[in-house]
Amino acid sequence: MATIAYYRRIIKEDFSQRQRIFAGLLPVQTVMEAVAAAGHHWRDRIWTPAQTLRTFLLQVLTPGSSCRAAVSAMLAEQAVKQPVPCSADPSGYCQGRQRLPLPVFRHALQTVAGRLQEKADALNRWCGHRVWIVDGSSCSMPDTPALQEAFGQPDRQKKGCGFPVAKMVALFCWATGAVHDIAIGKYRSNELALWYSLWSLLHRGDVVLGDRFYGAWACLAALRGIGGDGIFRL
Repeated sequence: MATIAYYRRIIKEDFSQRQRIFAGLLPVQTVMEAVAAAGHHWRDRIWTPAQTLRTFLLQVLTPGSSCRAAVSAMLAEQAVKQPVPCSADPSGYCQGRQRLPLPVFRHALQTVAGRLQEKADALNRWCGHRVWIVDGSSCSMPDTPALQEAFGQPDRQKKGCGFPVAKMVALFCWATGAVHDIAIGKYRSNELALWYSLWSLLHRGDVVLGDRFYGAWACLAALRGIGGDGIFRL
């Protein structure tokens, strides 16, 4: 089985393979359908929603990469096919990225994960069962009034001197390693409540792996109630 690092290198360095992978997993039509469903409107320019999302994906694959570097990489890729009359100034890309609605990113995540899972046949199941992995984390964000109000910050940070923090719980597919959905809440959110919000993805017969945080009796009983099983550390 090819590693995530292998595909990450391919997407970053090989223009032709990158185009093939994106076309197979996240076609332009899929992105535009998500944009239309979100009621988002845009001008017909170089930074269409699909182009903006694709450039953003390339940027996050290179930790520490600037917006200017992401734009330069896109222009280099386009130049292989046909030169694009576009400035390397990243302001247009940054504005386009800020305008993209969150549902577009979520739809892209779920679309890629679903298509990867379709490629994982029954041989990639454990004793015939789909296996999921649940895990939680948190992330720090820029200190802006809007983010402070939406997420809050840890008590150990002095007011006016800290950064807002979001709590996240993600559900991974064991067979593909892909994230199928993610629940995001305030810093003081209950992690189990975030986890329960992802249960619509679970079917009868599924098995969920997790750390000791999820090994509560109530969680195991709820999984058995929907015909699933859980394996958690004590």
